[in-house]
Amino acid sequence: MAGNEVYVQVENLTYRYPDGTLALRDVSLEIHHGEFIALIGQNGSRKTTLSKCLNGLFKPTEGRVIVDGLDTRHSSITSLATRVGYVFQNPDHQIFNNSVWKEIAYGPRNIQLPEDEVKARVEESAKVVGLDPSLFDTHPFFLPKGIRQRVAIASILALRPRMIIVDEPTTGQDVKQ
Repeated sequence: MAGNEVYVQVENLTYRYPDGTLALRDVSLEIHHGEFIALIGQNGSRKTTLSKCLNGLFKPTEGRVIVDGLDTRHSSITSLATRVGYVFQNPDHQIFNNSVWKEIAYGPRNIQLPEDEVKARVEESAKVVGLDPSLFDTHPFFLPKGIRQRVAIASILALRPRMIIVDEPTTGQDVKQ
């Protein structure tokens, strides 16, 4: 194990979709500080569902998920966002602002950081993912999918979460972009 301290603890997690379909049953696992893990499985094996339970987008039907001491059943998405960042498989399901800059700045502004810190985080995150600052005023949906995926990743990095879940991280990526 990479670290001794447990960062995420999943205890007997069961999740049913709103229509009652059983998605996950009695899942238990621990993720320690410093660990890198991969959820690998066939399409439809509920990897995305488990991931959304880990960051609080989905609340357990039974059992619990504890992230950095917070029970996701009783925690807001905002309070969990700086702990577990989630990059959607399809960036078009994540992106909603009308410029690259506003998209990356949304999270830091939402957690009420000072504007100079927002600016620093936007620039740093864009640089990390290889986004050219000349794109900052561009509407994300005018960009190729691979670049939109980078915008989505940068928007999560700008929050500086301690854990990042990336669903299908190479979707739409092209070495030429």
